[in-house]
Amino acid sequence: MKTLTMLLIAMVGLFALTGTPATYAQTEEKVYNEVDKSPEFPGGFSAMYAFMGKTIRYPEEASRKRIQGKVVTAFVVGEDGTIRDIVIEKSAGYGMDEEAVRVIKAMPKWIPGERQGQKVAVYYKMPINFALN
Repeated sequence: MKTLTMLLIAMVGLFALTGTPATYAQTEEKVYNEVDKSPEFPGGFSAMYAFMGKTIRYPEEASRKRIQGKVVTAFVVGEDGTIRDIVIEKSAGYGMDEEAVRVIKAMPKWIPGERQGQKVAVYYKMPINFALN
């Protein structure tokens, strides 16, 4: 069996849009774009990269066709650190979108973001690059 290695680069950032809270239809909780303290994966970026490297499986169709791509995801990190409302903002297809969502759903609770000393829900964007070596 041919061994494929994957280079996974997850560029993570909180994108400030308007500085005002957004309201999501699924909940009455206000979701902020701009906060004093960004939500954080438990253990920080290095722990997140390790988790993703261990959890992600390169989609079979993309691997077979030697397809690479970037999936831009967005989700809400709730006041309690749970991840919800995952959406694909930029699709790569070939099973990469579904794999990105699966891995995000598998993440543990995050350390929530804060605004004025209070835990708040925060809109978060995470691009995930799929690359074959």
